[in-house]
Amino acid sequence: MKNSLFLWILEVLFPRRCFFCGKSLRQEEIICAECENNPQIQPKLYQKWLNKKEKNAVLSVAPYLYEGELRRAIHALKFYGRKDLAFFFGKQMAWTVNHVLPSEAADVITCVPMSSKKKRERGYNQAELLAQSVSRELKIPYYPLLEKFRKNESQHNLNMEERKENVQGVYRIYDAKRTIGKHVLLVDDVVTTGSTCAECAQVLLEAGAVKVVCVSATTVMGRSTVDKWNVF
Repeated sequence: MKNSLFLWILEVLFPRRCFFCGKSLRQEEIICAECENNPQIQPKLYQKWLNKKEKNAVLSVAPYLYEGELRRAIHALKFYGRKDLAFFFGKQMAWTVNHVLPSEAADVITCVPMSSKKKRERGYNQAELLAQSVSRELKIPYYPLLEKFRKNESQHNLNMEERKENVQGVYRIYDAKRTIGKHVLLVDDVVTTGSTCAECAQVLLEAGAVKVVCVSATTVMGRSTVDKWNVF
């Protein structure tokens, strides 16, 4: 009773607001109903193949393009402490996974890791928050299977070839036992050229994963599709 009263007082004094339009939210809402029904915010299915010319091509899917309000939301999650947005994106990413994979196809969810130094500075890894949210939605366990053990340049100002070279040898397996023989969902916040996810997927495959599919909150490249891919 006391907890309920306290939460009610907090809602009155500091109402939660929809990130996209600023309207007050009910306690159970992530974004307001109007924005949830906005065609610009409703998820779609964007897909591309990473390392398409390689033997182990990796499918990458996302519910949104990295532009407009969704780009602003990713920045808020990533740089401005809006960790609550991981719940919003996680729900839409789970929707995407359900439309592209056979039911119960994945065994484990993991994320693109961040260096321990950067994680301490930021306080969290946004990809991990997204992975945990997708895990809750899909009821598939999340485990940190990878670690970033070598410092590299920021990918931001690099071209495609430079990005690919920049991530080589940066990641390694953290939990081999939970990787071997598993179908893995690899989570990140943004896929641009796909170099980072492709490198992480390759590390997982070399460690014994059967298959890896990348799901990101947003993507810069890819085409919209409603096809169901039987990738697992």
